[in-house]
Amino acid sequence: MAYQWVYLANLMGATGVWIRTPLANASNLDAVVTVGAYPVTSFAGAGSMTPALPAIGSGVLEVLPTGTNLIQRWTTIDNPHQIWARNRNAGTWSVWKLQSWERPAPAAGTDFNTIKTPGDYPIWAGTGANNPTGSAGRLTVSPQLFQNGSWTYHTQTWQSFEVVPRLFVRSTSATAWSPWREVGAAVSTDTVAALLSAPDVLQRVATDRRGGVRGTGGKALVVLRFDHGLNNYKAIIKPLLRLRNLIAAIALNSGVYTTANSTAESNNTTFTEVQDWCVNDGDEIWNHGETHRDAATSAGLKTELVDSLTALRSALPKLAIEGFLMPGVGGTEFAGLNSIQDPATLYSTEAGRLLMGSHAFISGLRPGQVKPLNGKITPGWSYRNMDTIAGVDAAIALVADAQASGGGVVLMMHPSLLNSGGSATTTAKLTELLDFLVVERDAGRIDIATHTGFEIADFSSTYRNNILRPITPAASVSQTVDLATKYAHLRGAVRKLVATVTVTATASVTVALTDATTGLNATRTYAGLAAGTYELFQHGTLPLTATTATASATVDSGTASITALKLINA
Repeated sequence: MAYQWVYLANLMGATGVWIRTPLANASNLDAVVTVGAYPVTSFAGAGSMTPALPAIGSGVLEVLPTGTNLIQRWTTIDNPHQIWARNRNAGTWSVWKLQSWERPAPAAGTDFNTIKTPGDYPIWAGTGANNPTGSAGRLTVSPQLFQNGSWTYHTQTWQSFEVVPRLFVRSTSATAWSPWREVGAAVSTDTVAALLSAPDVLQRVATDRRGGVRGTGGKALVVLRFDHGLNNYKAIIKPLLRLRNLIAAIALNSGVYTTANSTAESNNTTFTEVQDWCVNDGDEIWNHGETHRDAATSAGLKTELVDSLTALRSALPKLAIEGFLMPGVGGTEFAGLNSIQDPATLYSTEAGRLLMGSHAFISGLRPGQVKPLNGKITPGWSYRNMDTIAGVDAAIALVADAQASGGGVVLMMHPSLLNSGGSATTTAKLTELLDFLVVERDAGRIDIATHTGFEIADFSSTYRNNILRPITPAASVSQTVDLATKYAHLRGAVRKLVATVTVTATASVTVALTDATTGLNATRTYAGLAAGTYELFQHGTLPLTATTATASATVDSGTASITALKLINA
């Protein structure tokens, strides 16, 4: 089939009907409704029309039919060439909308902050202030919000004229421009690019650090979590945990000794002590923000949510800190994050995007307290508070629910509130809880996990990553693990050393995970073991700075044999 051009005038009826008589000065444009093209031959004429034309200059006004409605299109022939349009619907005309906006080049040195009129501007010199590359290029200003007859919010897009062109974007409110962001450049964790890629990468690395999914063998999991208040943790809680061979997660503010809400509740401890609890006892540190206070600006959010992680890692260099435990901050709740009660806020708020781009694990206040242990990391899981005596009773009941469903629970308290009077939890009540957990653990009905182990636990699996080789039964066995090359990816995470021991006459046995270079000395002695078979264990962290670690089990006295030795994820 052959195609050919058709005269537009012929579509409108007789030839010549399309081109109309030029509009008279001061014409009422609302009344120009006959289809056709109306020349406007002067600046003065264009400026006299009512309502006002959107761009003043010589041009042509076209009236186009759209069924029962009309479109007016205004095209200027002067520099810059512009095309505007509006429509009439049910007798009412819309506002003019710019269809094409080629604009003249601003004067050399023009500050980009002052260029707010929508349009496409060639920039011939890179001397203007707020030019992101200091080069020639093309600046496009796009309107975002029309108020009181003018565009008050804008987006600027800058394409540089360089050997390798670059693209930048920024936006403005009524008062200030945001920083330029380069599209496709190397970006920090608070950008969309990081948001898209970082969570998956961070979670994979963190899971690999723990040797993969943590099987529970059908057991429920319990995590003990303590939020700051390190003085009481050190003086009261830590001895109770050590005595019972229990581990815990500690929610720690990077400003715990300087800028946090209450430095007095931790002033009898140091970062060195905290790190030792983790390295030699298997405790685990989670980021809890810098100050435990709200933030609503971009700078404040970055300080509280991202810079705090960097500071903790600097203060605790032997530990892989990869999780965030949400503090209760009130106010704007981190500019709408709202403790992740709705997981969608992880993507819809700046705070959520910052967390997703910097942490592998994120805890919040999602509805529900018994986590399905399906081996998948799902951000926002909540906890059972135990700051009151009634809270401890509820926690014990919640463990029974986890056992029934094969789930996992986090039991949390603030050490600073321990023994604070009234309905607050007492040392005796906390001891009751811990003794209950030990009975259930030793009976094989639950397991006590690290908080990160809880995040990647799989109820349907028995797999626990073991990095030790089979042994020949003996009274003393040991293996040294290569952390410089073979198992370098495991450094920084908690491991559980488990020795299977057969005792034939009352014996004392020591299990140890050690490295003299980094101060790793996770050691426990089991004395007075009667005849029988035992699984003796001790937790410790493989330091990020270690190149080796030695796992051992030794019969100190009596008659016994070490029949198996494992170093598994916790």
